[in-house]
Amino acid sequence: MKMQEIQTSEDNINMKWNSPGFKTRTDLRAGKPLGDCCADVIHFTGLDRLAGLYTQLTGKDCGCKDRQNWLNRLMPKFFG
Repeated sequence: MKMQEIQTSEDNINMKWNSPGFKTRTDLRAGKPLGDCCADVIHFTGLDRLAGLYTQLTGKDCGCKDRQNWLNRLMPKFFG
């Protein structure tokens, strides 16, 4: 993730937060795999930016996608 992409995501979050009638949207729905639900929550809280920063600083992949895929295989229908 590039710094510009991180800034763009932050601007989108701030724009949504400051808009009138702010509503929380997490995209959690029945039948969605556990890994995808966790990824949505992590993205909503902004922790994915921290993972992107880790990748930029260390040059190593954080392993988020691998964990997401593992959780998806572990529990393919989380809310359903």
